[in-house]
Amino acid sequence: MTNIMQQCSDPNALNFISWQSHFRSYTHGIIGDLVAMHIQFMIFHFQ
Repeated sequence: MTNIMQQCSDPNALNFISWQSHFRSYTHGIIGDLVAMHIQFMIFHFQ
């Protein structure tokens, strides 16, 4: 999760952190973390 903190200067990263916090409120435990991390990778890798 440290890579998310390193990207805080990026507005897209800030939007993702906000979205991730809402997403995790609907999911529980490691499954939500894994899904959010996978989506983050997809967003930043193909941007």
